[in-house]
Amino acid sequence: MFDKNGSIQTISVEKLTPDIINDDTLFNFSAARYPGAEVVDLR
Repeated sequence: MFDKNGSIQTISVEKLTPDIINDDTLFNFSAARYPGAEVVDLR
C-alpha cells in the first residue's frame, strides 16, 4: 500500500474466512455508546 507521502506499507493477511454472516448492527455507529464523541455526518 502506498501512502500519500510516498511511503510503502505491507499488509499481511494471516487468516481469511469467507461467507461469514454478520448482523447489520456491526456496521451501524451508535453515538450513545461513545459519549463525548464528535459525530461528523459527511453525507
